[in-house]
Amino acid sequence: MLLSAALAVEAPAEAREARRGEAAKAAAAREGGRGLRAPAQARRPSPVARAAPLAAAGSVGLAGATLAAGPGSAASAGSAQAEARLLAIHRLIGEGRMAEARAQAERLVRDYPQFQLGHMLLGDLLSAQAGRFGASSVLPSRLNAAQGEALLQLRDEARQRLLALQDRPPAGRLPSAFLALPATVRHAVAVDASRHRLYLFERSERGLRLVADHYVSLGKSGVDKRVEGDQRTPVGVYFTTSRLDGKQLADLYGTGALTLNYPNEVDRLKGRTGSGIWLHGTPAANYARAPLSTDGCIVLSNPDMQRLMQTVAPQGTPVVVAHKLDWVLPEAAERSNRGFGEALRAWWQARDLGDASRLAAFYAASASPLAEAPTLRRVSARTVPDSPQRFQSPKDLSIFTWRDQLDHAVVTFGDVGRGARTGVVRRQYWTHDGQRWRIVHESLIG
Repeated sequence: MLLSAALAVEAPAEAREARRGEAAKAAAAREGGRGLRAPAQARRPSPVARAAPLAAAGSVGLAGATLAAGPGSAASAGSAQAEARLLAIHRLIGEGRMAEARAQAERLVRDYPQFQLGHMLLGDLLSAQAGRFGASSVLPSRLNAAQGEALLQLRDEARQRLLALQDRPPAGRLPSAFLALPATVRHAVAVDASRHRLYLFERSERGLRLVADHYVSLGKSGVDKRVEGDQRTPVGVYFTTSRLDGKQLADLYGTGALTLNYPNEVDRLKGRTGSGIWLHGTPAANYARAPLSTDGCIVLSNPDMQRLMQTVAPQGTPVVVAHKLDWVLPEAAERSNRGFGEALRAWWQARDLGDASRLAAFYAASASPLAEAPTLRRVSARTVPDSPQRFQSPKDLSIFTWRDQLDHAVVTFGDVGRGARTGVVRRQYWTHDGQRWRIVHESLIG
């Protein structure tokens, strides 16, 4: 019985439920923006202030970041209790306290009957007590194909969860993708595909801090989504666009979902297709899913997803998805991003001076019509009018970077003319073409 419980295979619900979820996915809002108001007494910054890093313009750069990390923080307050208890049982086993470990495992499967790893661990402990092989020690060759695959997936899930305990993010560091987070955005999310781990960061008086991290399942074919139906999870920077309650959705999506703005403008320029990439929960019959088991979505256990939905803003929360997160010290962030901050400051200076020819050099000469990237002529006419208008420092500046074959960045900021009381929200996508950073898409989102 224990063996069958440990080897229970999650039903391929996605194939059956996909059509039922299409209506809900079609209703998900795309990324939006909001109006912006400038301070009533806006003043022109001094030359010193104008030369300061852009992260100082109403945003928290890496210099203001802190990270609560260390071996003891894996079972943080935001982590699922089931995982925390699983890791505690492994600690007891490592200390040779087998009777306590068995008792804890029995309570774990009683409280979380759908948690397959708990059943497998209890089976191993009981088998060890009887002097027999444990469930996780059974060779896949002795099982049928479905059982063997399920066992391998459980082993992989166990490995990923234990790595979260053993290989913690270094203290005092953040993902290199985080260059600036505005004061108006309280949370940011980063997903490390190599670790099947989602990290949740929250703004505090001391800067950004890691407040929770969760095991996640990704696409059946891995990451680097290219086309619709390839069952891959996209790599890039995305933003939440809506929150969907589980009562609106099929059982496949569990407690609910946060929708993302995939494909972003860089994806569109590269001809990538597909839609409906969400963060969502698990079917009621399962506590968690195998590491590679989705159609491209990022899937958390229902308790973890519920906490995430209750914590982050349903619109505008940045979500970075990376092959592997690079954890850097605050002062090393810009160096690790090929000097992007310098390129952005140079763009800002050229625009503020009304230098149309110099400004045009920052824009890609051509782009896919699907991305609606402006031509150089349109850029010059729109961004630098005949009577150049000077601009205030960027408001609520947000900068996130990522890498696929090339380095990319997405910048969002409030754009307000000098002396004006209101403005717009501008979003730019930049790509490093091997020689320099260039804007490949620019739009007003609010």
